[in-house]
Amino acid sequence: MLTPDYKLYILMCGIFSVKRSPIKHWSLYESIFQELSGEHKEGQKRVFQAIILLFMRNPELKPQAATFMKVVYDAEFFSESFLIDWYNKKLKMDKTCCMYNSKAEREMRSLLGDFVKWLTTAEYGEEEYDEETGEQEKPQKEEPAAEVVESEAARQARMIKEMQAKQNSKAEDQKVEAALEEEEKANNEEDIG
Repeated sequence: MLTPDYKLYILMCGIFSVKRSPIKHWSLYESIFQELSGEHKEGQKRVFQAIILLFMRNPELKPQAATFMKVVYDAEFFSESFLIDWYNKKLKMDKTCCMYNSKAEREMRSLLGDFVKWLTTAEYGEEEYDEETGEQEKPQKEEPAAEVVESEAARQARMIKEMQAKQNSKAEDQKVEAALEEEEKANNEEDIG
């Protein structure tokens, strides 16, 4: 019998693939995963566990992991604190879930390192402290100039491209490493035989 957790993973794999990019199609299906995450107290963690397995069990998708998490973060599906706490191991995944896989989590952390670093260093319009009144002041909202909006969009696009390039580089390194291991294994078999 399939558990509801594993059905979530199967649904994710049925919807997303190399040909049906999770990056391009998340917005179409986000509401389904939002609804499913609300059905269980650990729902959001379980959706995240399904995402981890989707990317870790599909090597072709690994280079897209950080970009996908940026898409999901921008859609406000996962909060900044959720992602940072998970990355820093303050937020533990549900070990009772059939999708729990500590090795996959470790590998996903390595793929999301640059993204989480960006999350933790991104500048936001934070409140300022007023020394005279001793209160937090919110900055006055000003209408951003068109150039500022465009430069922010350009910065985000650049960050996504940089993350993709690093992920592609890591994926290529892993392929080369696997090929070298396979060659070494073949050489060892020749030496024995």
